[in-house]
Amino acid sequence: MQVDLGAKLNGQDVIEVWARERRVDRRGRAQEEVRATDDRELLAALEAITQEGFADPTVQVLAEDYSYGDEDGTSVTGTRVRLERRVPENEADVTRKVEDATGMLFDEWVRSRPPRPVAPERTKEDRVDQVRARALEAGESEVTVFLRVAGEPATQVPRFPSSPVDLSPLELSDLRLARLEAMTARGEEILTLQDGFVRWLEENGGVATVRHWLDNSLVARVPADLLGELGAREDVTWVQGTGLRPLSPSLDQQAIRADAGGIQVAHYWGVWAPPWGDYYGQTISSRNDHGIYVGIVEASRGLSTNHEGLDDWSWGDSRVESTWDCRTPPCEAGLPACATPPPPPHGMAVASILLSDYLDGQHPQVTGTERWKRTGIAREASASFILLDSEADTHEAAEVAMQEGVDIVNYSTASEWDCETDPLLEQVDAVNDAYFDGILWIAAQGNQEVSCYDPTCNTSSEAAAFGSVSVAGLDAAAENGSIDDNFACWLTSSDGRAYWGAVADLAAPSAAYRPMDCADDFEATRDSCAGTSYSAPHVAGGSALLMEHWIETFSDAHAHQPGRMHSVLLMMADGCGANDEIDGRWGAGRFKMRRFDAAGLDAPYRAVSASFTATAADPGQSWNLYTDANGNLANMPSDADAIVATAFCRLNNASTFEGLISLRLENELGQEITSVLQSGEKTKLTWNPGYQKYVLEAEILFMPAGSSIPCYVMWAWEDSDRDDANGPNPDVDPWPVGTDPSAPSCDSC
Repeated sequence: MQVDLGAKLNGQDVIEVWARERRVDRRGRAQEEVRATDDRELLAALEAITQEGFADPTVQVLAEDYSYGDEDGTSVTGTRVRLERRVPENEADVTRKVEDATGMLFDEWVRSRPPRPVAPERTKEDRVDQVRARALEAGESEVTVFLRVAGEPATQVPRFPSSPVDLSPLELSDLRLARLEAMTARGEEILTLQDGFVRWLEENGGVATVRHWLDNSLVARVPADLLGELGAREDVTWVQGTGLRPLSPSLDQQAIRADAGGIQVAHYWGVWAPPWGDYYGQTISSRNDHGIYVGIVEASRGLSTNHEGLDDWSWGDSRVESTWDCRTPPCEAGLPACATPPPPPHGMAVASILLSDYLDGQHPQVTGTERWKRTGIAREASASFILLDSEADTHEAAEVAMQEGVDIVNYSTASEWDCETDPLLEQVDAVNDAYFDGILWIAAQGNQEVSCYDPTCNTSSEAAAFGSVSVAGLDAAAENGSIDDNFACWLTSSDGRAYWGAVADLAAPSAAYRPMDCADDFEATRDSCAGTSYSAPHVAGGSALLMEHWIETFSDAHAHQPGRMHSVLLMMADGCGANDEIDGRWGAGRFKMRRFDAAGLDAPYRAVSASFTATAADPGQSWNLYTDANGNLANMPSDADAIVATAFCRLNNASTFEGLISLRLENELGQEITSVLQSGEKTKLTWNPGYQKYVLEAEILFMPAGSSIPCYVMWAWEDSDRDDANGPNPDVDPWPVGTDPSAPSCDSC
């Protein structure tokens, strides 16, 4: 629907289109209100204008989740969509902001910027040569390749809603059915588009082993001596070899679940004790009927559904809703026999951390504190087990995840450390397609061997893709893996960088605890180092609880915006290992889960999660961090002593983007108080505020003319002293902040 949004402002700078708000007074009485414009045309356009990347030249669309709390005990949570008039920015403003942030004259700063390493560009012919060379080296007469063929299908798969206005159960059911029907129709259309090429392939001794529905691509087994002719065909637009290996450490490390590296799950999130409400992963989302549904994608045979830790309760059904074997295409329901070379089974260790449960009497021999040590983070979440063994299978895994309607994917496997983010690269394309479908993809960053490596590139393409959240690892002592730990072991990535900058988003414990075995048994305790395979499920399990929190507190639609959840997860890191910016080794810091309501923030507090679209003419957005009863910018309460903000801006290819993401705190005169400039797709700012007025500005500097980039920003401030009764459980760590930007953000990294 075409709507003139500029005219809808009707001379105003800001209007509210829709809002749902829940207010609790100091006596605990709750009241919910839904507000909507009486402009039916604008309401009808709500779904279209809230789609990620929607850009209007004159009007900014802001979709926000917010949480306010004051010392008198009142609290407000809500979701709203606003329209705001765009204000173009001039070059002088950019120059001033760079000079404020760097302390250098603009021209001097431009000259001082080091040349940016550039990822190698590979043509189709280069990739054919690469596949041929590998075949010769291995002595193979046939090779398996991923191919993309010319032509685009017309059938589109409907997306789940982006608007926070909930669909009815019947509307959701109809949407899910329409999605499955569209996937089938799209697949049939692609078969027709590929028919001519497949006939040629078969006539020349090749065979198509997988025909995808997600895009016009396929996997084929071809004679090695046909590669040159294959690459020369005009209807073949992409050729890529396949190969995949699990991010598996040599041994595993036992740790205590009750501590879990300090990720703040116990008590606070209601996983073990529910003083603030129960979050277990059981809330049903719009995408499925299983509760929070996690796809565990594995490249080893270490998966089994035959374990009581995967049951709902002692007499209940398994929470593994589906199993898929994609090793021999096409994907088929079921799994091969679970194998453990070496123990423990890689997939079962991942599942143990993410969603195992022994708190409901599942195993009569597991009692007392042993129940906690063996229970995972999202203990009521459901799972789909997806087994693969090549890069080509990643595409199928993404298709299965979409068909199943999973909410989250845990991807503890990876291809080579090539750091490529070419949107045509098969595994990058699969991750990014899942992102656009609303799936939060959690990727293990990669394990770093002691041997030499390229310092500009030591992470996998899957972790480097914009569609994934990349997780680095911590050893048992909560220290980032280092070469001094154990020369015989694989290490967590020592500096997770790609050519454009830091890839790591946050770091989590890399220990496997006491994992489930293939049989209904457990692995023995062992002491050695671990890997990022086991860091990822900490974040995936935490993300299941976060998604549940977001669905129940704010909006199901916003909970299924991976970019929004990406910015929120950056808020759940403690800043360790970096000053304010994202660090290559730690990302935004160690994973410390937080709730953004009265149970998780110390009053007085404010928290806002917002989405907007930056354009070259209007590349940023600003927020008043505290306002008076009339909506005017006001001095921050004297009790407020922590401001934290994060930004994630979805770049189609971070390795080719020359701009910077800026977060900037200003006073009421527009003068800088502090700021961060970060290359890449994300950044983070922390500050200890004083009694003054604050404006936060998020901006992308040096955007190409005519471009637009969707961004997600989250900011919060609170009284984090934990010295009164207005805050959360004392176990919830305050945000580490300081007034000196050059000082470390935490004391014990």
